[in-house]
Amino acid sequence: MSYTVRFKTALPADGHEEIARVLQQIAVAVSTISPSSPFWSSMEDSQLQIDVGRHRVVYKIDPLFRQVIVVEVSAK
Repeated sequence: MSYTVRFKTALPADGHEEIARVLQQIAVAVSTISPSSPFWSSMEDSQLQIDVGRHRVVYKIDPLFRQVIVVEVSAK
């Protein structure tokens, strides 16, 4: 079962489709990681970031609710 993407912030009009697509790809990728992987313990309090086009996207991963949560989007 894949992770879902939840946006806690509005996406910019000039990049929302690309940002949503990239985050969905991340959601699919993390769903393949074994629950026993050390990756998950490193994610407990981590916020991640990725640059998508002209925007920096800050997100976190919630394995309990199987969500990738976007917390901030800003211009680079």
